[in-house]
Amino acid sequence: MKVLLFLLLLVLGMGVKDNLLTPEKNIESISYEEKEFILTENQKEILREAELPENYEELTTSQKSAIEAMGGMIDYIEEKYGEEFSYLGYVDGAGFEQRHMTVHPKDGSVYDVVTIYEYYEDGEYRYEDDYGCLLYEPYYREVIEEYASQYFDMEYCKVYVDLEETYEGINEENVLSMSVANIEIFVSNEKYYSEEMKTFVNEYGQWLSKYSEETYSLTQVYLFKQDVFAEINSGNYMQKGLEGENIVDEITCHISGKDYINIF
Repeated sequence: MKVLLFLLLLVLGMGVKDNLLTPEKNIESISYEEKEFILTENQKEILREAELPENYEELTTSQKSAIEAMGGMIDYIEEKYGEEFSYLGYVDGAGFEQRHMTVHPKDGSVYDVVTIYEYYEDGEYRYEDDYGCLLYEPYYREVIEEYASQYFDMEYCKVYVDLEETYEGINEENVLSMSVANIEIFVSNEKYYSEEMKTFVNEYGQWLSKYSEETYSLTQVYLFKQDVFAEINSGNYMQKGLEGENIVDEITCHISGKDYINIF
């Protein structure tokens, strides 16, 4: 689940205003006729931040296209989840790139990036989003932590989960079997050694594979130097996993379906 985070004013001011909303864009999916169009509060907020007119009639044709698309996407996700979202970025979808926008929950962090994709099929606009990944990551992590606690004192073990995809029907109880996950587990060498880590990974792979009949996961387990282990947090764990000089040992567990386990 890593999505490019657009800085709000940069994307709106430079991307949307100067690039994505330029009149030269060839808009095929939406045509504008003489009609009254009432902007929503979400659309007005986006226009204000982009320093664009809040009067629909003062916008160029391509600006109208973009603001209508963004309004539809925000309306979709707010109705689906029953909460409010704030705009982060927008890509018009020229060439092979799908039109999409990034938002974050108003009650959450700007780092909780959600992507909404727009599709035009059979004469209708359809939308998809990856908010489910963000919603269910804590539940997935909790299950992994509970299992790891049978092997490690959790003061010396840290678990981080990045869900790439969730399947329809996911809930708190079936999160392991209804999502695709990247998992990183850090163990401190102050208390544990390579043999203990290898025992954990071998048994962990057998356990997790039971829930993986229709999905797959990649788990990286690191034995880390204690002085650096203390610095690891949710904001830097990916970078820390690349710092070879601080890794005492490393094991990867790849699971694809219930019958494929590759530990290396």
